[in-house]
Amino acid sequence: MTMRLLFALPVLLLAACGDTAPPPASATAGVPPPPPSRYDGGWAGTMVRAFAVERAACGPESFPIRMRIAQGRAISALPGQGEARGTVLNDNTLTLRGNLDAAERAPGRFTDQGFIARYQTRNCAWDIRMTRSGD
Repeated sequence: MTMRLLFALPVLLLAACGDTAPPPASATAGVPPPPPSRYDGGWAGTMVRAFAVERAACGPESFPIRMRIAQGRAISALPGQGEARGTVLNDNTLTLRGNLDAAERAPGRFTDQGFIARYQTRNCAWDIRMTRSGD
């Protein structure tokens, strides 16, 4: 009986080492990209100053703004923050967050008229209105 066991053990070990199948695709692929959203594409509009403690420190009264959405992920820019990013949520909201200060953000919502948001700092606030730009 022990002889059989001693003979079977190396065979089992060799069989276990012989499994050269690659790991399942789910283990190597990482996180799949989110599905496309109905808001994917180019957006363009205007930021209009709604509030200013010191007008000169807030810049112009209004200026153009653009946003690009791909697979529900948005890229735009916010005054004083440079690039801003966000993700479209299931409730049709999107919050753009600046790269320089995580507290600086522009929460907004998609409506039948387009995207509306408010970007506010300590001294300034802008109303954002965008519609699809077709690009």
